[in-house]
Amino acid sequence: MKTVEFNVEVCVEDAEVRGNAMCSGDDAFDREVEDHILSELKDGNIWAWSTIRVSAYIDGVEGIDYLGCCNYMDEEDFRKDAYYFDMKGCALNDLRTKMMCAIEKAEKELENERAENNKYNSFHISDYK
Repeated sequence: MKTVEFNVEVCVEDAEVRGNAMCSGDDAFDREVEDHILSELKDGNIWAWSTIRVSAYIDGVEGIDYLGCCNYMDEEDFRKDAYYFDMKGCALNDLRTKMMCAIEKAEKELENERAENNKYNSFHISDYK
């Protein structure tokens, strides 16, 4: 039996760091945090301010979950966070929904095929009088 594969992808965050990274009520502290994130980004650390995409994949079907405005040191740091496990669960639920839709569609198609087939293969005694 195949197993579900999970993938993590880090993407560039569109939202500005300033005004979105921290809102502690202490403007000096907020600016310090934002400056640190901007410095990390300048040094090439995309994980410092990113959108993260977690996917669950099996047999060509993919469930997805996104989380934006993320601040992590690296992928390992993210995978230790509770959000990672929550996102895996959401991606798995999305995958389940998509697979159930595919199964329901296949069941309806089968039902229609049976009905069409029965139209041509039904035996009526009146046909032979």
